[in-house]
Amino acid sequence: MLTIMERLRAPGGCPWDAEQTPESLKPYIIEEAYEVVEAIDREDVEDLRDELGDLLLQVVFLARIHEERKNFAMADVIGAIADKLVRRHPHVFAGMPTGDAKMLADQWDAIKRSEKPEKNSEHPLERLPRQLPALQKAGKLAKKTGFNDATGGFTAFLEQAERDLKAVGQSLTGDDREQAREHLGGLLFTLAGLAAALDQDAEDILRVHNQRVLSHHIKQVTK
Repeated sequence: MLTIMERLRAPGGCPWDAEQTPESLKPYIIEEAYEVVEAIDREDVEDLRDELGDLLLQVVFLARIHEERKNFAMADVIGAIADKLVRRHPHVFAGMPTGDAKMLADQWDAIKRSEKPEKNSEHPLERLPRQLPALQKAGKLAKKTGFNDATGGFTAFLEQAERDLKAVGQSLTGDDREQAREHLGGLLFTLAGLAAALDQDAEDILRVHNQRVLSHHIKQVTK
């Protein structure tokens, strides 16, 4: 695959492949990642195999572009992730005791922070990827800010959601759509926080539900 990509990018290869840049590939990377997730949802093993290949192509594509720029090669990408996996699993590779899932997650975070000490001065919230889908980011924000540890358990989330929904209704009754938008944002954040408290991803929940609604309406039309 590396040889094929080198040929495609070389003089006499494919003009489209040759003109691609990391910036131009961004939409394809996101699209292919979502298609992998869709194949997993459908439990379609053959399609998953093909979609994983498409996603791998984007990795190879980016690595080849940066190899041409003398930045790094595919071997460096593979070597870096292999080193990282060994370093972040001392309970497997360095003889350290194995703990429960929370202890291992804390250990992972501590090792991650030690790898890039210059980032330790950043606020933890600044380390969240800026391009995360909004619902997914809301869930992570809820966890990092302690919102999903609300006293009162799940009842507290339901009560907050009820207050948010009531505020939306009052804003709409007063024909204040801007305020309704603000309260609707609060409602969505509360629901994403509830999902995070349940160890679920609100983005994934809504994506699966969207597909269920889509399938239902398609069946209704084709009856």
